[in-house]
Amino acid sequence: FTPSSIYIQQDKSGSVTIDVSTFFGFSEDVIFEVDTLGLPDGLAFSFKPNPTTNLMKYQTKLTIDVALEVPVNTYRVVVVAKNNTSSRDLSVIHELILHVQKRVSIYKTEVCMQSSPETVDEEGIVKYRIQIKNVGNEPLTNNTLIFELDPNLEFVFSDPAGSYANGELY
Repeated sequence: FTPSSIYIQQDKSGSVTIDVSTFFGFSEDVIFEVDTLGLPDGLAFSFKPNPTTNLMKYQTKLTIDVALEVPVNTYRVVVVAKNNTSSRDLSVIHELILHVQKRVSIYKTEVCMQSSPETVDEEGIVKYRIQIKNVGNEPLTNNTLIFELDPNLEFVFSDPAGSYANGELY
């Protein structure tokens, strides 16, 4: 079996390719599975293809999904490859070390501001629609938007009410 370890952040997935070396003319299909005994909830394992054959060089891709609630830690994942067709058990066991890392917190927003109408005559009124989108992976709380306005503009009002001071709208 190769490889021996993998690093995955919480709330992410990772995958490894598993190769099984065979000896003495072995040619049966091989089924892969994970023994989940002792592993925390929130880990999901899938193999593709499963089973695999000698035509595929006994290779499969193991994908591990790590939920956000899985504690940061190092886990021993027992991968079992066993023959699928004969009555004789020819299982091979491999220990894969899974390093669960803390999810990186991303605080990021996208702000879009659109005026209506796009062209305003002298002394006309323009309205702005402001849309804020959270594109990070953490909730946004206690946010303040600050807009610097052209000092030649006259601030009339905002709805709902905001505050305006020193050329800045809060």
